Amino acid sequence: MANTQGAELTASSARPASVPADFVVTPHGYFHPSCVIELGAGERVHPSGEIARADGSVRSVTSCAFPRFDRAGQVVTDPAKSPPRIDGWVSSEQNTGQGPVAGLWANWTVPAAPPVHAGQQIYLFPGLQSLATGSNIFQPVLGWNQRGDGHQRWTMASWDCCLRGNDFHSQIIPVNAGDSVSGTMTAINCDARGVCADWEITSADNSNGMSSTLHTTSNGQAMDWLFGGVLEVYAVDQCAQLPASNSIQFSGLTTVAASGGTRSFNWSPVFYDNPTPSCSFGASSSDPSDVTLSWCAVGQRCGGVCTDTLTDRNNCGSCGHRCREEGLAYQCRNGECGCPPGTQPCCGGDFCRAGRCPICP
Repeated sequence: MANTQGAELTASSARPASVPADFVVTPHGYFHPSCVIELGAGERVHPSGEIARADGSVRSVTSCAFPRFDRAGQVVTDPAKSPPRIDGWVSSEQNTGQGPVAGLWANWTVPAAPPVHAGQQIYLFPGLQSLATGSNIFQPVLGWNQRGDGHQRWTMASWDCCLRGNDFHSQIIPVNAGDSVSGTMTAINCDARGVCADWEITSADNSNGMSSTLHTTSNGQAMDWLFGGVLEVYAVDQCAQLPASNSIQFSGLTTVAASGGTRSFNWSPVFYDNPTPSCSFGASSSDPSDVTLSWCAVGQRCGGVCTDTLTDRNNCGSCGHRCREEGLAYQCRNGECGCPPGTQPCCGGDFCRAGRCPICP
């Protein structure tokens, strides 16, 4: 297939002013459309950066001739060594001490749509990367507005960035909130160093039976930087632009060592920068097969629960501020305790009345 162009991936309306209007948003930042390349069935990324077809022929791919921009609109000068946070990563659970792997897979459920749709992009995925260079990050991605075309919906695709400055992805498939989905990254032809030449990244919707696979290469790198789950966002300026479910759980996490056999280990939470708004971002792991990323689309976390402090009587204006301690009949309105509109507190707030208060006992 030809490089992805306007009808398939289009420029996002919510972007830094320094990013050219025709650039498209991906899970790795803003790219020129000619540098975002969709692979067809039977095709795979060759170590040379070109695309090998199933019939043995080669589809030529030139090195990207345009700059790449991060979420802040800054040019990424060395995409092979850029840390993940420049791509808009917010939180993750990761591991860097297990050595090279030949496989990682996970299951999760498509979360509820964000309460507010404003052209934002949200990406949720497990992933693999090389510690030595940071290049060739593999990701089976669940994305909200993944195409960057303004269509507010969930889709999935498998991605590999950034050999020769290009961003490769499989065909994008539709998914729905509540669907059971999975992402697998598996390799063959691993050598004694733990470098596996050939990789297959599959994004699958187990509810509708659709899947999308990217065949690619590690470009001579050992994949030894493991991500059990990642939350990445673009153009989110209010918490209500995050999924309404407030969390996502990656379960059934399984890792296969390049030398053979499955591995069991602990994940470590990592938070990137200090995002504003904060949205009570969290990351946790109860065991090696389970990772949870959390946030609050509305309110803030009080006692471990996302709470709307503008309306909650037990957490009015801030966590733990209880209206009933000020007046038994008080309600929480706009973060302040008081009587409903058109009434006044009577007898120390024991009740509210629209007219004159009676004589209190």
